[in-house]
Amino acid sequence: RQPWFKQMKELRGLESYWTGPERTVYVQDQADHPYQLSIARSLRLANSEIYGYVVVSWVEDQVSGIFDRLSKGNRVLMVDSAGTIVSGPAGQIGGKFVYGELNEGTKPYSIERIDGEKFLVVEQEIPMNGWHLVLMQPYQDAIVDLNAIFSKVFLFEMISFFVFLLLLIVLVRRFTTPLVRLGKVTNAVQRGNLDVRSDVAG
Repeated sequence: RQPWFKQMKELRGLESYWTGPERTVYVQDQADHPYQLSIARSLRLANSEIYGYVVVSWVEDQVSGIFDRLSKGNRVLMVDSAGTIVSGPAGQIGGKFVYGELNEGTKPYSIERIDGEKFLVVEQEIPMNGWHLVLMQPYQDAIVDLNAIFSKVFLFEMISFFVFLLLLIVLVRRFTTPLVRLGKVTNAVQRGNLDVRSDVAG
């Protein structure tokens, strides 16, 4: 029986208990999958008496594998409310996340120097259990991404400006051409040429 079973008695309603990383209990999986994560819930009768438990476990590297596929080379960690690394690179699981001030909620991001390299560190709380997902992207890559976005936006704005300018020139010409013709006719009439016609309709 796991030590966290004592805390199961304190759960009420639909509350669940999320365990931290534990050594895999199945011997045949321990070599390839050293850690497991579990979600547990107590089952109660109408009088609140516990009659059973439901525990769902999965190996941790399934989670970190999903993070690796989705993060495109960036580091992704799952950190519990105490700042312990729950999922991530094998050598860091169970250790403390040294940038735990992100969990205080003062700001969801910061720029940190990790192993001599600057990283953009962004966190998102998991509402169900108070854990956090932490993304660490090399700062230079983040800047390149921002520059690429800025370049695309700037290019779009310049193209839009020139298209607008072209349309404006065409419209101004269309509206001013009859006025210029009418001005020439007026000058001709002032000079005494009464046979001239403006051919301006409307």
